[in-house]
Amino acid sequence: MENPQENSQENPQDEHAELVKIFDAEQESEALVVHGLLESAGIQSQMTSLNLQQDVYPGLDGVILRVPASQAEEARNVIEQYRAHPLADGEIITSVTFPIPKKAGYVKFPNPASRFALVGVFVAQMSDGVRVAVTGAASCVFRSKALEAALSRSFTADAAKSATIDASGLNGDLHASPAYRAHLIPVIAARAVAAAG
Repeated sequence: MENPQENSQENPQDEHAELVKIFDAEQESEALVVHGLLESAGIQSQMTSLNLQQDVYPGLDGVILRVPASQAEEARNVIEQYRAHPLADGEIITSVTFPIPKKAGYVKFPNPASRFALVGVFVAQMSDGVRVAVTGAASCVFRSKALEAALSRSFTADAAKSATIDASGLNGDLHASPAYRAHLIPVIAARAVAAAG
């Protein structure tokens, strides 16, 4: 097997923590669902695509998820629950509910050529805390714990600007380096907070 291409979101683990493989999938989409479930449970995971980058060759080879050894047992329980309650043949989802945020805003810094988000940030002030999603900066959308912590203390543009984002795992290309994207994330988050009112 060739060197795997790693796609980690916002340096989820201490670089010295032992990582344990807890899930693999042929399709990146399933790995992203499990990655989201783990993150929702407070377990940070690292996604690694094997051989071929999934954003270039979607569905080929596979993706594995690793978590810190200290969270492996909890992660396996989350995955077991996910697998234990699949839809039966002919069963359909009839409704999906989402909590309504008190305030929410989205702002993107567009790529000058494609107009896609070089960095896009969605902020939502919920009754139980703040959620911040970042797109365009990494191989997939991710939540920024640093911004969530800062905005939970004070849902203001100044608080967003005070957050520090680690550039590890962020995209780098001819339009922006990982360090520049890391710098842009709090700036765009501040604009999203302002847009939220």
